[in-house]
Amino acid sequence: MNFPEKRLVPRIAFTKLPPDTLTLISGGQHFKLDELKDISESGIRCQISQSLAVSAKVAIQYTDAKVQIAVHGRVAWCRQTREGEHANALPGAYMMGIELLSPMILFAVLPNEPSLK
Repeated sequence: MNFPEKRLVPRIAFTKLPPDTLTLISGGQHFKLDELKDISESGIRCQISQSLAVSAKVAIQYTDAKVQIAVHGRVAWCRQTREGEHANALPGAYMMGIELLSPMILFAVLPNEPSLK
């Protein structure tokens, strides 16, 4: 099922990331990001196993052997994934948009060759 595009800025899509490098932190709990779909100058779209309330304060933490950073923001939207929505949709997972205060800091350390959409 396709949803109308509401974002006004270009986004950079990610095909895959090294495992266990991105964690979403909210309310003292840590959630592994199942998938980072894309990043833009305003935030990210990702998939996790947990639903979070719209406007919940979050941090996205990136960790590898050389660096650890956390970028803070809030949940802009959250909904359960639908069957066939995209290739990596996990049953019972949630897709969410997170508005980040400094998303390009996160982009600068991500070890991937993204493609501009």
